[in-house]
Amino acid sequence: MTVKRTEEANRQVGKTLVYGILLAAFYLLAAFNAGTFVGYFSMGTWYAALGIGAVAIFLHVAFAASLVSTLRIRTELRQAEQRAAAAKKRS
Repeated sequence: MTVKRTEEANRQVGKTLVYGILLAAFYLLAAFNAGTFVGYFSMGTWYAALGIGAVAIFLHVAFAASLVSTLRIRTELRQAEQRAAAAKKRS
């Protein structure tokens, strides 16, 4: 069981690193190609929102979800809720 957890944790850390690298690459791309981004934003309406927003939002959400999972924040919260419910039943 410990080996399975370790493999799963390693896989999750790898996923988080990949999403982090993709997010950093996106920001570097945006920084070095600012003229292109400004051109799309100056077109207005959907040009500004769709192309850039979709990629940025996807990468941010994927990275944040993976980071939360890697840090086991959700697991800790669930365990705390379960302990509180068990304590409440006992009293």
